[in-house]
Amino acid sequence: MNDINTNDALAFAFSLKRPPAEVAAIVAQLAEPFEEGDVKWKPQTIRSQDGVKKGQAAAYADPRTYIDRLNEVLGAGGWASVAHLNISGPVPKKTSKYGEESKYVDVAKIFSTVSVIIPGIGIHTDVGESWLDDENAGTIAHAQAFKRACMPFGPGRYFYELPKIWHPVNTYGQFTDPGPQLPEWAKPKKLCQDCG
Repeated sequence: MNDINTNDALAFAFSLKRPPAEVAAIVAQLAEPFEEGDVKWKPQTIRSQDGVKKGQAAAYADPRTYIDRLNEVLGAGGWASVAHLNISGPVPKKTSKYGEESKYVDVAKIFSTVSVIIPGIGIHTDVGESWLDDENAGTIAHAQAFKRACMPFGPGRYFYELPKIWHPVNTYGQFTDPGPQLPEWAKPKKLCQDCG
């Protein structure tokens, strides 16, 4: 959907009536954990623990994984998203590293507002942001907003329920192999080879 206004988006969201059992089944399917290979990890906070440099692992998935899940459950025409971009005026951005004297430079920010619409279920809107001095600022802001707008429908919601995982990092701040592992409950259900 391109160039859709708020009234059209709401009309699309409520263009279909679904029984509560169908809504619950769709949301349950959307909320299923992603394939393990689609889950990536990034260190958020890095600190030394017992003489070993470790990073707190944050799980995430590429926006295409969310799109694949929506298409798999609803079909390509069974949902829509609408995005709007805004750019702020200059905002002070901290450029100094930890332990250095604070230094700031004025940089604009880009904000992406994305609405994800599923007829018969609803519409969710969220915002993503990025500093405009990043060459991928628009992509970063849009990806953040899109994934956040999907989350209330179920995709990726379980990332917020994962336990805190601290994993060793190398001198470049990247996780050492093998990287962080998902708990069993956060892995997709597989058919049993014996019983199907």
